[in-house]
Amino acid sequence: MRVVLPGALMRLEEPNRTGTLVRVRRRFKLVIHTSILLLVVSGIYNSTGNWGAYARFRPLSDELWGGHVALAVLIFTIALVLLAGRLPPRRHKGWTIIILALMGITLAVAATLKYERESHTLFAPPAAYAVGH
Repeated sequence: MRVVLPGALMRLEEPNRTGTLVRVRRRFKLVIHTSILLLVVSGIYNSTGNWGAYARFRPLSDELWGGHVALAVLIFTIALVLLAGRLPPRRHKGWTIIILALMGITLAVAATLKYERESHTLFAPPAAYAVGH
């Protein structure tokens, strides 16, 4: 929306420009709200399924997992605040860039967490050796 829509809106006259922006923004809100819901649900599901693997490399897993969740909450909060009104706030362009940067950092943290989880899972001893045999 940030890349394509402004160029298309500039070609419209003012009354049509604002009306089009409001209609597109309403639909965009539905996409964002649905995406946030699906990310939260899939995050809970994946965290629950991988919790045992995270226990193998604590405290690093706690720091990475907690950082990942905190960044996600921050991104969701900023996005929801920016989408709260009928029209975008005055400085929405700057906040959009901040959200994109935070998403990149979140992706790096999530990738590191996944790498650590998989490397500790792949090289973990079999269950028989873990109990002292």
